[in-house]
Amino acid sequence: MASYVIKETCSEYYHRRLSEGWKEIKRDGFNVVLLSPEGIERKIDLRNDVETLRPNAAGDETNIPTQYPATGYHWDKVDDVTSDDGSTFIVTGLKSYKRDLYNLPAHSGSGTINKITVYVRCTLETGIS
Repeated sequence: MASYVIKETCSEYYHRRLSEGWKEIKRDGFNVVLLSPEGIERKIDLRNDVETLRPNAAGDETNIPTQYPATGYHWDKVDDVTSDDGSTFIVTGLKSYKRDLYNLPAHSGSGTINKITVYVRCTLETGIS
């Protein structure tokens, strides 16, 4: 099974995001605010390193009823390095609460964890034309 851990310096992270279409919208010394093409703001401190952990296996629950495509696992629909813009996804009804839990690879153990950020992308289909 592939490991979905990216270890990069803040400078590497900053330059990768810019190459992916993010824009720097504010800078104050080492503190930078980036804006994603989707409008997500991301604050980074260029003095810290960034470690990104992505799902790599199913966790204790897999209760969301539908995935697309139907093959594979739910976790592999949400482990994108760059969004696939709806080519893979999981689906639950609006009036129901269901959840999936996913395993993550182990933290490298180096440095101090100052913050954990979870990103979610979702859409709502209303059926209205």
